[in-house]
Amino acid sequence: MAKSKSDAKSEYARRLKAYRRAADVSQEHLAKALGVHQPYIAAIEAGKINITLDKQEDIANFFGVKHYYFSDPQAAIPAREDLRESIVSYVRAQDIDPGYLESETPNYTKYIDLLLDTDYLRIPRTAREISNELLMRYDIGIDSVRVSDILSRAPRKDRIVVSRADKGNRNLYRLV
Repeated sequence: MAKSKSDAKSEYARRLKAYRRAADVSQEHLAKALGVHQPYIAAIEAGKINITLDKQEDIANFFGVKHYYFSDPQAAIPAREDLRESIVSYVRAQDIDPGYLESETPNYTKYIDLLLDTDYLRIPRTAREISNELLMRYDIGIDSVRVSDILSRAPRKDRIVVSRADKGNRNLYRLV
């Protein structure tokens, strides 16, 4: 039995996301290289839109593979190093500086996860205290509002209990 259109879109979406993650490339970086906007890439990865064969070839060329690899769930995804080499070649051929592929901002969630794996939050702490601890431990300057935002989203919110400080209206964060 032939695959339905929605199955094909879903498979392409999964494969694109897998390639992008394997290459450690953001939707924004992929979009910039292809000359499209990030929401377009998000819509493709969500399986919400049909894309032309030309665009499929552009995406495949970005990763240095043939377009039909995205339709074959059995086809192995190349190693990260090979993908990155292909991507750098692609963006250079498009006359784009490959330096934009380097992340300009640190992955704050990684550092918060590292902190959550310590005993630091066994006692309740404010977002400002957590921000200061991240600066001291990892030399990462992160705003306390961003700390609160990250801690309030899955999967971290399931590991944290939020309470109110006795004085003021600040939240206190503690490991469950």
